[in-house]
Amino acid sequence: MNTERLTVITITYNNFDDLTKTIESIPCNPQIKIFVVNGGDCPKTQKYLQEKKETISLEFISEPDHGISDAFNKGIKNTSTEFIQFINSGDVLINRDYQQEAINFLCSHPIYTYVHSNILLSLNSDQQKTLSPRGSNIGKGMPFLHPSLIMKKDVFSEVGGFDNNYKVAMDFDLAVRMYSKNYQGKFFNITSIHMLEPGISVTNE
Repeated sequence: MNTERLTVITITYNNFDDLTKTIESIPCNPQIKIFVVNGGDCPKTQKYLQEKKETISLEFISEPDHGISDAFNKGIKNTSTEFIQFINSGDVLINRDYQQEAINFLCSHPIYTYVHSNILLSLNSDQQKTLSPRGSNIGKGMPFLHPSLIMKKDVFSEVGGFDNNYKVAMDFDLAVRMYSKNYQGKFFNITSIHMLEPGISVTNE
């Protein structure tokens, strides 16, 4: 019987070392699977994914894409679980109970569409900062921090996927469309993800 309920979508492009950190941080759990969208041509990445597929619940595709939004959409298209999380290559799950707690909460509270939390950001080799969402007012910025977001996959059937016209801020565009539908989210006041390097949206904020 298939008990998988959450798919972690990880996009990667020729950054083998970062990818391994991400994959190894995700706990083995019969309710969680990993789907990797590999847009690069690194032989070590291909070999690693093929080997990991034999030992954990992992699937992957290796083919060129047209950027981050396109890679995200490929991940969504190729998953069938009830819930989705996006942990990009290089981001590390540091609270190993977070995903299961999120699954349990969303299953027992169907009025909620997503859960989210704080993230830890490494600004440089010796400086870190904990980031918290800015609240429910979309005019003040992101209402959730994308790497921590665990959401129902059905959202994408209702609001559409990531817009390929955006090279940055595609997560904010998604947040605006979710906001327009009045989806309810639950904030867990914990730190779940460590971003080892600022993402493109953070860098250009």
